[in-house]
Amino acid sequence: RAVPADAAMLACAELAVAENSLQRPLNIVETARAYRLIERYAETRREQKNILEALGLPASPAYIEKVRSICGLPPAIQEALVSGEIVLATAVELAGMDTDDARALAGLLISLRLGLNKQRRVLQMLREISRRDGTRICDLLAEEEIRTILADTDADAGLKRRTVLKYLYARRFPALSAAEDEFAGLIGNLGLPPGVRISPPKHFEGTTYQLSVRFDTAEELRQLLDGIVELAGKAGFEKVFRR
Repeated sequence: RAVPADAAMLACAELAVAENSLQRPLNIVETARAYRLIERYAETRREQKNILEALGLPASPAYIEKVRSICGLPPAIQEALVSGEIVLATAVELAGMDTDDARALAGLLISLRLGLNKQRRVLQMLREISRRDGTRICDLLAEEEIRTILADTDADAGLKRRTVLKYLYARRFPALSAAEDEFAGLIGNLGLPPGVRISPPKHFEGTTYQLSVRFDTAEELRQLLDGIVELAGKAGFEKVFRR
């Protein structure tokens, strides 16, 4: 199966990709490497597109541009992408970051086992904190508070996720986070009946609060309403709404 000595490099690249893709479907990192390899030797975009289609690989320019960027990621992050610990959208974001920041952030995401939405949320908060405070992301993630959370052997993965997200949220929105904590404390002191909930205006921007009640029977509703009326007459009730 040796190719002729004068075989074109593009033909060799096609054979290399075909050899691997016929054994099993290429994973995302292997696909990215295939794009880089074909792109290196194809003379035109049209030629590249034709070859990729012949090899059964997606040939959309937007998809190619997105996927090929992950070739520059450190091997550990590429492995996490293949295993599903990091999603493609996040890997593309990491590919555009400083290497130290990308490594630190990937380590956090892998440790916490976050889904796509939470990965995006963490990435967005860290970027915003970094820009506002002029601090590198890797330095933010090296702070004692986060290291302590991750090193807590008594906390399960779910608790660590919630604690890290709460900490980052408080760092990103300190005033809003403090207001939410204060409101939660006041609501807790009221002792609302089960099934009754009071929600503040979004971001506390406004004066309209919402009261929601869950019930199964008319009698249960009457009891809940009586309890709400009783609470409304207690000292400290109005304090909840004075912001």
